[in-house]
Amino acid sequence: MSNYGTSLPVFLLFIVIVSIYIYNIVRVRKGLAVRIRPIRGLVAIDEAVGRAVEMGRPIHFTLGMSRFFSDTFAAFAILRHLAMKCAEIGAYPIITNSVVTVHLATEEIVRSAYMSSNFPDRYRSDMVRFIAKDPFAYAVGALDVMRSENVSANIMIGTFGPATLLMAEGGRILNLYQIAGTDDLEQLPFYFVSCDYTLIGEEIYGAGAHLSGDRNVLGSLRGEDWLRVGIIALILTFTVLTSFGIDGPLLWFSG
Repeated sequence: MSNYGTSLPVFLLFIVIVSIYIYNIVRVRKGLAVRIRPIRGLVAIDEAVGRAVEMGRPIHFTLGMSRFFSDTFAAFAILRHLAMKCAEIGAYPIITNSVVTVHLATEEIVRSAYMSSNFPDRYRSDMVRFIAKDPFAYAVGALDVMRSENVSANIMIGTFGPATLLMAEGGRILNLYQIAGTDDLEQLPFYFVSCDYTLIGEEIYGAGAHLSGDRNVLGSLRGEDWLRVGIIALILTFTVLTSFGIDGPLLWFSG
């Protein structure tokens, strides 16, 4: 098949995907009700903030070794919600980082969250702290912060690499209320045994819509569900057609 023949179905597929997103965003912005499945780990974040206030202790949040990848931006949405919640009810968040660029971003997220709240005077510059670039050095430093500051909860969203078990089990030994989330399958077993709640894969990416209620984000989330159903339908359709020796549509897409 020529390059034109190969690019045409890809272009049409792109148009369909964009149209689905735009349609759903417009519908939701016009008032269409969207039901989101409650995610217990996200509900537990607000509970952790409330517990921190009741106990008079800080709450710790970390993105681990995450750089600017998709899970990092999802974690930013969770961090902003956490910071705004802390500002509203008077909790004290401590955010530790191991990547300089992410550290700068988290500083701005926390600062802007407090400035946009009704209590901007509660913001403190030492809420966001850079520990170390090395995974194990960071984990040891973060655990020392959690111990010395006597935090009540530890929220870990992102990638921690070889220091995953050290962070998760260290928090458990400190008897902290722990919430973790990652899209890395290798980290999940450690979180399951050491944390109270674990966000798995797409639950992280749906956090922004779940926590903020932003109608644009809700619309895009609904569009993703439509695409997921469409992809499954295409796979089943092509499987049935190929089983009967009809491979023309599949060849049109594969070139």
